[in-house]
Amino acid sequence: MEDFGPGIPKDRLPLVFRKFARFQLPMNEQVKGTGLGLYLTKYFIELHGGTISLKTIEGKGTVFTVLIPISGAHA
Repeated sequence: MEDFGPGIPKDRLPLVFRKFARFQLPMNEQVKGTGLGLYLTKYFIELHGGTISLKTIEGKGTVFTVLIPISGAHA
């Protein structure tokens, strides 16, 4: 998933997937939420043996990459 929002400051990256993580930045003070979305996303992806990673550039946006292994799939 990709967005073209404000990006995530480098000092906040270690906190992104933590429970109740919320970042009070001037450009997102109108955004409501509980801070559980990315925590739960990571939890369920890992439950299925997958991974989630992100690349971000402040002022440009963020890209999240999700990899979930497919077992028993037929080509």
